[in-house]
Amino acid sequence: MSGADLASDRLADALQRVLATEHAAVWTFGSLGAATSQSATPELFARVGRAWEEHRDRRDRLHALLLDLGREPVGSEAAYTVPSPIGRPDDVERAAARVERAGTQAWAFLVASTTGGTRRWAAGVLTELAVSAVRFGAEPEPMPGAGDLLPR
Repeated sequence: MSGADLASDRLADALQRVLATEHAAVWTFGSLGAATSQSATPELFARVGRAWEEHRDRRDRLHALLLDLGREPVGSEAAYTVPSPIGRPDDVERAAARVERAGTQAWAFLVASTTGGTRRWAAGVLTELAVSAVRFGAEPEPMPGAGDLLPR
């Protein structure tokens, strides 16, 4: 196997991992949208809806990238566990922040696994997710997605 083949395999593996995370995010934000009220909490409803659309668009782009590499994109699960409870607006916000935080970990992995335009795109998405997590009430992190990699 050549170095180019190994690089292509690593890229495809990283894209598959992030695609799986995006499948879960699309599902979860759909559920969170159903748990919000456009009339009672219009701002939260709009933020959840925007997040769902952004995750859906990323999912579709990742799917296309994998097809361009000649790979079969990983499919979504039949269902995902939605963080609970989600009966109140602050529950929805906490759940949304957790989803965005999980996304930062996957996209940070993609940043570390890629170069060029894909890396720039992944770094931009990582930033978007970190900002979204904070807007949903998460505490800011010095390096979103780095998790246990940071010294304490």
